Amino acid sequence: MAELVDPEKLVSLPQLAKEFGYNPNYLSNLAAQKKFKAWHIGNSWITTREHLEEYLKNKSTVGRPSKRRK
Repeated sequence: MAELVDPEKLVSLPQLAKEFGYNPNYLSNLAAQKKFKAWHIGNSWITTREHLEEYLKNKSTVGRPSKRRK
């Protein structure tokens, strides 16, 4: 069954990219890979701030651990 979303909560990915400091293409690629809930309408991706925040909160980091010294 489809999830109902309040239309007033929908935000474009370029707008969220600007707010969160990401490249819009990066967020579009994540949306296309279904990493978080987003909808493709025409040439634009939209989602809710909550869907993106949930993904960012739970995403795992990839790469080498930092070699910071204490």
